[in-house]
Amino acid sequence: MPNALEKPAPAAERKRKTSLWLPTLVAAAVTVLVGLARPEELGAFLAPDLLAAKVVKPLARALVFMGLGLTAAMFIEAKGLSRRLGRLAAPLTNWARLPRTAAASFTLALVSGPAANGLLSEALDRRELEPRALAVANLLNGSWPTFIVHLPSTLAVAAAFAGRAGLAYTAVMFAAATLRLFGAAALGRLILPEAEAAGPAAGGEASRTWREIWPGLKTRLRRRLAALVGVAAPVFYLITLAAQAGLFTWLKEAAAAHFPDFFLPAEGAALVVFAFTSEFSSGFAAAGALIENSSLTVAQAAAALLLGNIIATPIRVMRWQLGAYLGFFQVRLGLFLILCNQSFRILSLGLALAAFWFLAGA
Repeated sequence: MPNALEKPAPAAERKRKTSLWLPTLVAAAVTVLVGLARPEELGAFLAPDLLAAKVVKPLARALVFMGLGLTAAMFIEAKGLSRRLGRLAAPLTNWARLPRTAAASFTLALVSGPAANGLLSEALDRRELEPRALAVANLLNGSWPTFIVHLPSTLAVAAAFAGRAGLAYTAVMFAAATLRLFGAAALGRLILPEAEAAGPAAGGEASRTWREIWPGLKTRLRRRLAALVGVAAPVFYLITLAAQAGLFTWLKEAAAAHFPDFFLPAEGAALVVFAFTSEFSSGFAAAGALIENSSLTVAQAAAALLLGNIIATPIRVMRWQLGAYLGFFQVRLGLFLILCNQSFRILSLGLALAAFWFLAGA
């Protein structure tokens, strides 16, 4: 059996390396097309200062966080700490028929998303986690852990700038995270076999020294960081190019002109557009200003901010999640996890927003 499993490895490795070149080729092709159509703007875009600020800096930050996350994950596994980490989430993950690694990842995600992804990636490499269980574990990590990690900054900004509308926004976000939590657990119980449940962990997990950890960590870091650079660098580059070419400005103007006034007044529609095209705190500041200076109600402002959050999903994925996932997982699996995670998120936010709108009587 080991031989049968090892034979496909060279072909899989070649396929992985080939897939890493595709984003770069796409970026090069787009650059050529833009250069032919708008050569003056392309020259300004390729200025070293702009590329350093918009591409190199965020990419370097992503590399640092992913490297730290992977190092933490391997350290936790090597030192036998996953059993201790998983105790808090064990009742939930056991009910969802997930293995012990998923419980440890869930707990770790409350502190660091990259470290939690690193733990899942390591478990997948060791075949302690099969792809379906990985997908469910990733959905769980995208529920309460993601909300709690961002809660301090979200609550401070939302309450300070938008007052009651900001608090309502935060409450609906929490309700959506709760829906994702129990929805993911129920999905795991539905699609995973009972054998996947984490039984009692054997006592005394083997602990290795740093000298024993380092060779494997160095190999994995080199592979993961190469994947991140190969995929994320072209993505950051293309998004920056699109912004400089005016794509996002055009989207903002088009949305402002054609956004349907189906249940929000004109001010609410404008706030939706502002919320998904502007910086995080600016949307809440605009909501507070509109509540004070127009007929927009608290419920309408909160709903507009939530709609803006939902509409901004593709931009959020391109800017932040592609690099974070594709650095840890193979391209196809990473894209699948992003699709599942964001689809689940949009569904939960839609349901929570509908319930809020009904209960608010707006």
